[in-house]
Amino acid sequence: MNRRNSCYTVGWALPTSLNLEDLTLDALMHRACDWVGDYLKYNAPESDKFLCDTVEQ
Repeated sequence: MNRRNSCYTVGWALPTSLNLEDLTLDALMHRACDWVGDYLKYNAPESDKFLCDTVEQ
């Protein structure tokens, strides 16, 4: 295969709108705790299991 004649295109789509409410610390912590909640509950070391206890679900 001759790589000199190869052409690659990379692209991405940007959101058309930005909701600033999603950038608050509370919203980000809520999303993060939703994402890692099962890990913290079942697999995390005992010292880390409390990390999302104060985040309102």
